[in-house]
Amino acid sequence: MTSLFRSLAALSFSVFCAVFLTLSFVPVPAQEQDSADLLEWDPRLVRGTLDNGLSYVIHDSKREGDPYNIRLIVNAGSVDEAAPGGLAHILEHMVFQSTKAHPETIHRYIARLGWRTGVQINAMTRDTETQFMVRTRPHDALDVDGVMALLADMLLAPVLSADDWSRERQVILEELRLNSSVAERVNRLKKAQVRNGSNYAATTPIGTRERIEAVGIDEIQAFHERFYRPSNMTVIVSGRVDPATVVAALDRHFGSYPSLSAPERPYLVLPLRPGIHIGRVQDPAGMSSRVTYAFRVSAPKRDTIDGLRFYLEKYFLGRLIRDRISAQSSAFSGEVEGLTFVLQETTNERLTLAFAAKTHDHDMGLAVLLREVERLRQNGVSETEFAALREKVADIARRNVKAAGSRTYQTWEDKIASSLVQGKVLTHPETERDQILAALDEITFEDLNRRLVEWLGAADRLVYYQVPGSVQRELPTEEHVMSLEAGFARQRFSPVTEGVGVSVPEAKDEDEELEVEEPTARLELPEMSEATGDAGRLSAPEDLGKGVIGWRLENGDRLVWLDRPTPGDKLTIKALSEPGFENRQYPSWLSQAAIQLWDQSGFDFWTETENASYRENKDPKWSVALKPGELDIAAIASPEELSSLLRAYGHKILHVSLSADALSAFRSQMGEDLARDFTPSQKLAMQVNAWRFGNTATRPDARDLEHLTLQDLSEAAANILMQPVTWLVVGPRPQPAAGFGLESLFARHVGRIPRQATLGPVPSRQVDGHRKETVHVYEQAMASVRLLGSTDMEWSPEKAFLLSALTPLTQTALKDELRLRLGGVYSVAFEMTLSPWTDRLELDVSFTCAPDRAEELALAARTVLDDLPNRLTGMQLDRLREDLRFAESGRLEDPNTWVRRLGLSLRSYGDARYLETMAQLADRLTQDRIEALAQSLIPLARSLTVIALPRKAP
Repeated sequence: MTSLFRSLAALSFSVFCAVFLTLSFVPVPAQEQDSADLLEWDPRLVRGTLDNGLSYVIHDSKREGDPYNIRLIVNAGSVDEAAPGGLAHILEHMVFQSTKAHPETIHRYIARLGWRTGVQINAMTRDTETQFMVRTRPHDALDVDGVMALLADMLLAPVLSADDWSRERQVILEELRLNSSVAERVNRLKKAQVRNGSNYAATTPIGTRERIEAVGIDEIQAFHERFYRPSNMTVIVSGRVDPATVVAALDRHFGSYPSLSAPERPYLVLPLRPGIHIGRVQDPAGMSSRVTYAFRVSAPKRDTIDGLRFYLEKYFLGRLIRDRISAQSSAFSGEVEGLTFVLQETTNERLTLAFAAKTHDHDMGLAVLLREVERLRQNGVSETEFAALREKVADIARRNVKAAGSRTYQTWEDKIASSLVQGKVLTHPETERDQILAALDEITFEDLNRRLVEWLGAADRLVYYQVPGSVQRELPTEEHVMSLEAGFARQRFSPVTEGVGVSVPEAKDEDEELEVEEPTARLELPEMSEATGDAGRLSAPEDLGKGVIGWRLENGDRLVWLDRPTPGDKLTIKALSEPGFENRQYPSWLSQAAIQLWDQSGFDFWTETENASYRENKDPKWSVALKPGELDIAAIASPEELSSLLRAYGHKILHVSLSADALSAFRSQMGEDLARDFTPSQKLAMQVNAWRFGNTATRPDARDLEHLTLQDLSEAAANILMQPVTWLVVGPRPQPAAGFGLESLFARHVGRIPRQATLGPVPSRQVDGHRKETVHVYEQAMASVRLLGSTDMEWSPEKAFLLSALTPLTQTALKDELRLRLGGVYSVAFEMTLSPWTDRLELDVSFTCAPDRAEELALAARTVLDDLPNRLTGMQLDRLREDLRFAESGRLEDPNTWVRRLGLSLRSYGDARYLETMAQLADRLTQDRIEALAQSLIPLARSLTVIALPRKAP
C-alpha cells in the first residue's frame, strides 16, 4: 500500500476495513514496464525473476544492526478450489510437516533452531494467496542462505504423507472450532452476498468440517503439484541484506526446480452482471437486523496513472458520501435506527458501494435506503467538503515524503507485499507526491459527481436482509425493488429535508443549499490559582540516581522526573495512585462505575455545549484506567502544553460533578445487562471467577441498582481520586527560565488538591486448595479446558522480568505436547505473571479441543507443568538471551517503557536502581536460574481445573 493510501486508510478506517477481503496479483516483469502510462517502482528496490519464473523484490535497509524479514507469496487460495474450500489452507499446514531435508518435520527443526511458530515463522491462507513469513533476529540461527534453503524445502519438497495428514487434520479441525463464532459465521455470509456469482462466494479459506474430514492426501498432493511452483511465487526480502547474496541464495535453492508456467486463473476477477441479486444473511444465533443495498462496479488496475486518479476519486467519494448520508439523517429520523455507507474493494478491479439501514422493519428499511440513495444521486456530494478534503489529501502527499524517510525494514516489507497483492506499484515517495498533486489538479467537483452518478446507476446491484436467527422474514422480489427504484427516481429530493415519509417522498423543484455550521471557538480553562488560592510548594530536589530527580508536593504527592531524550522532546506523564477497584470500601463495580462516569463528566463551571466543545478540541488528552491495584492517569504532551494539561487535571479533580443523567444512564445500562441472556462462554467465565476467587460480586444486582444514589457514586469517585499520587515524568527537563522550572507547574496546578489515604487494598487471591470442575455449557460439539494456578512468591521487578522469559519456554513445552505430539489442539494460551499486589505467581492455561479428548489433554497439560523443571534441563539459553537483548533494544526506544520501569523501581526500592539493573537482566538468565525458577513454581500451591463440555441431551 503506498504511503498516501496508508494515510488515507487511517483517515477513513470504516471505508477501507468494513469487510475483510483478499486481493490477488500477477507479478509484472520489469522489462514490460516501458509504457508512459505505467507507474514505476521505487528504483531503490531490486526486482527480478529467476529463469524458472520465481519473482523477487529486495529492499536493503542499509542500516547496520537490522535483521531481515522474508515473505514468500504463493498465488493459491480458496478461490482456486471447488466449494466449500479449505484445501489451500490444509496445504499451508502440511508444508510444516515432513519434508525431504527434514523428515522429523519442519516444526521439530525450527524448534531446534530456537524459533517459534507464529513468532519467527508463520503462515496464512487467504482467498487468493498463501503467505509464508520469516522474521529473523540479529545473529540468528539461520542466515539468508539458510532461510532460503528452509523455504524451498518446505514449499517445493514436502513429503505430504497420509500419517502426517491424519495428525494435522485434528489440529485444523480445532482451528475451525476456534473460528466458529457467530460473528465469524455472519461475516462469511455477508461476504457471500457481496461477492455473489463468483467462486469467492462459494468458498472460504478454512472450509467446513465435512470438507476437512473428507479430504484425502491425494487431493493435497494434486493441489501442491498444480500451484506450488516457482513461477507462481514471489519472494520479498527486506532488511540489512546484500541483494546479490540474496539473489544467489534464491538461485541456489529455488533455481533448480523445473520451469513450469503459472496456472491460469481466469476466475480472479469477479464477474459483473445486470440485475438485482436478492439474498438473506441469517445465522441461528444471530441477533442483528439490517438491510443492505449495494452497487458493484468495475475499477481499473492500480499500476497506471489512470488507476491512481481513479482510486483518488474513490477515496474522495468514500468520505464525501459517508458525510452526505450523515447529513441526511434528519430525513430518515424515526424510520430506521441509522444508515451507514461503505465503499470497499470487493476484489482487484471491483468496487462495492454498500448502503445499510439498521432496522427491524426490513421493508421500511429498504424503502428508506432506496429513497436516500436517490436523494444522493440527485444532489451529489458537498463542494465545500470536497475542497477541504482535497487540501487535506495534498497536505498528506507532501508530508509523506518526509514520513517515508523513517520507514523501518518491516514497514518496507509490508508496503511491498501490500502493493503486490493489490496490483499496485510502490513508487518513490517524491514521485508519488508529484503524481498525486498532478492528479488532484485534474480532479474537479464535477468529475466526482459524474462518477457518483455513474456508480449509482450501475446495472449490477444487490439487496440482502440480515435477519435475527429466530425471525421469519419474506424477501422482496427483484421486480419490487425495481419498482421502488423507479418510483423514487420520478421524485425530486432536496439535499436535506425534515420529516419525509417513505410512502410520499417530498418533491422539490430546486436544490437547497446545505448550511455549514462553523466550528465553536476553542475554550480555555481558568487558572487554578483562581480556584485554589496560592500555588503549592515543592520540596528540595532529591537525586534518585540514573538521571532521576524527585520532589514532594505540599499535598503529599510525589513528583519523579527521568531526564532523558524522547521523540519530539515530548513528555510522557503518569499519575499513579493506590488502590484500584479492588479496595476495601467499595464493591469493584461501584468503583469502576464511579471513575468511568467521572471521566465522562464535564466541568461544573461550563454548560453542556461548552464542555462538548472543549472535549472536541482539547489536545493533548488524559487517559484514565482504573486497574485492580491502581488508578493510572496518563498523557503525552510537549513542554509548552504541560501547563494547560495539568490545569485540566486539577479542574477535573476539583470541578467535576456527576449528574443525575449519568446515574440514570448507568442504571439503564446495567439494567439491560442484568436482563440480557449471557452467552455460554460469558456465563462460564463468571462461574470460573467465582470458583477461583470465591463468590465476589463483580456486578450489581437489581437491589444494588435500586438503592444506588448519585451521592454513592460521587463519594466513591472523590475518595479514589483523593488518594496520594506519584507523578512520573519521562522526557527532557529544560533549565528553569526566570527561576521557574517545568516541575513547578505541578505545584501550581495540582499541589493544592487535597489528598488523604483513605482506601485499603483488598486484592483478589485464588482460594486455597486444588479443585476440578466439569460443566456442560456449549451448544456445539466443543470443549474447553482451563487450568488456573498460583504459588506464593515475593515480587520484585527483576524476578518478574526473568519469569517473563520463562513464559514462552513453558508455552512451547505445552504446545509440543498438546499439538505436535498429541495433535489435540490448534493453539494453547498461556499467561504467567508475578503480581505486585498479591506477591503471588499466577498462571493460566487454556485451550479448546474435541469433547472426547478434554480429560486426556487436561491431564497432559498438568503433566507438562508438573514436569517443567525437567523439560527445561539442558536448554540452550544463548538464543533466548539474544532475543531478550534485541527485544529490549526496541522497548527502550519507547518512553512508555521507561515510565513503567521507573514506577516499578519506585514501588520496589523507592529510588531508580531498577533502571540500572535492568540492563544486566538478560545476562542473569542462566540455566541454574531458569531451573530454579521452574522449581519454585512446582508444585502449584493452589489450582483450579475447569473442563467445559457440550450440554447433555434432554
